[in-house]
Amino acid sequence: MYSILSRLSSSPVVEYKFSNGNVAKAIQLSDTVERLGKQGIRDALAQMGLPCSQHPVLVLIGGANGAAGELKRLPFLFENILAPIAQEMQAIVVDGGTDSGVMRLMGHARASIGATFPLVGVCPGELVNLRGLSTQTRFSQSDLSDRVALEPHHTHFFLVPGFEWGAESKYFAKLATTIAQGQPSLAVLVNGGNISLDDAKKNIAEGRPLVVITNTGRLADEIAGANSAKHKALHDIRGSEYLNLLDINEGDQLRNFLRQQLSDNRLN
Repeated sequence: MYSILSRLSSSPVVEYKFSNGNVAKAIQLSDTVERLGKQGIRDALAQMGLPCSQHPVLVLIGGANGAAGELKRLPFLFENILAPIAQEMQAIVVDGGTDSGVMRLMGHARASIGATFPLVGVCPGELVNLRGLSTQTRFSQSDLSDRVALEPHHTHFFLVPGFEWGAESKYFAKLATTIAQGQPSLAVLVNGGNISLDDAKKNIAEGRPLVVITNTGRLADEIAGANSAKHKALHDIRGSEYLNLLDINEGDQLRNFLRQQLSDNRLN
């Protein structure tokens, strides 16, 4: 299969220039997670200038294409709770990086409140629009027209192998663990679908607490619902010691819990 990534600059780190003037760093990870190992991921983080073992990590999981009515009520959550807490706790936020759903909401919230925390996107390089890369190669529109845009307020992008959405899940979880390296680390699920379910499972497998914010729709509410016992994957998450259910409408409780977890919870 033809690969856009094979035509990138040989430099390990390149700049991605957005039309709004923002510039992010981007790097291609060409190996599997298993072949990269912890050291390979650490090397990639060092090349990107991302510190390890210095900041708490908040992993954002959630819907890229949730129903408009569900996502419409979520900006308040991001602008008044999630982004401010990340800024207050000097956290590094890791998500899927595309200009859609909860990733767009986090990017816009970061910009809206003037936050400075690193916002790291992890996505399959073959599926996203790479037109903004600072490389001498020029891509034809036919290469890029059907590809998904990157969110323009992210600061770093890890472009991972894969030709379908969900290929990034295993990198997503391992990358967050490597960044944290013993610092507090927490995953937050907002809305979500099938890929978010896999993301949630992989983060739990890393020993990372999962906060499911209920009343945000779809997967988050399915996990919280009584019928989750009928679906094995949901049942497994529901029975996990790492699961925490918190209501979007209980803002103070949610803020306090996130603040505590990003202060006290540490992965080995």
